[in-house]
Amino acid sequence: MRTKTIFVDLDETLLNDRKFVSRKTLDAIKKAKAKGHIIIPCTGSPMDAQIRRIIAAEFDYIISSNGAFIYDIKNNKTLHSDLIPPDTAEKIFELATPYSDCFCIHYGTVSYNTPLFLDSNNITQIEPWFESLERAREFSEVLDEFNKNNNLRVANKSLALSDPSFPAPLNIGFDIVNSTVSKGNGIRKFCELLSLDKSDTIAIGDGLNDIGMFENVNIKVAMGNALPQLKNLADIIVSDNNNDGVAEFLETLLH
Repeated sequence: MRTKTIFVDLDETLLNDRKFVSRKTLDAIKKAKAKGHIIIPCTGSPMDAQIRRIIAAEFDYIISSNGAFIYDIKNNKTLHSDLIPPDTAEKIFELATPYSDCFCIHYGTVSYNTPLFLDSNNITQIEPWFESLERAREFSEVLDEFNKNNNLRVANKSLALSDPSFPAPLNIGFDIVNSTVSKGNGIRKFCELLSLDKSDTIAIGDGLNDIGMFENVNIKVAMGNALPQLKNLADIIVSDNNNDGVAEFLETLLH
């Protein structure tokens, strides 16, 4: 079997609802790596928020900030960073401050949760957070027009904003990135950097921001807990994140 490059989402995919990787899944990852397969976590979250949760898996690379940042963990080296222009970042803060309660600001390898404006340089993603669903919806209307005029996009947002059947989380948020950023574009860039063939790529995910991953790989794997929109695009559906769906797929791949 040709070795595969497997891009795997973290929250609600590799991580269970308790936010860790199960022993069974860790064992499956190690067996897959021993066979030469490359496994790349691909997350919308900042790198520092997730790296401690996946450290036991000993990954060599990570794609974070919805594809805006690619990092070589093994060699402590940034491979790619799609930065929001500083003047645009400042405008986002000005726009969001009257509505938002706090920001999560991604600076590549690190992130900060803060109610205040920080350095506008080297930002890969800005997440305004809201405690009020009403205020978040008001900001969403303002943000849509702003994004069109500033080459930005929302890579992901709280599902409660578009579907009232989903309960509002404690922090309602938007992942604001450059219009060139998506998990799919992050995968394309990674494959370009490492000269990987798309025919040998696989993606595993659960959410709407994983659609871009599916569009840029050969084999598409949806978790059992995935949204219907993603399951409709999948070649394979496995068990949910609390029942080792990623391990299930890897074990099938190895046999």
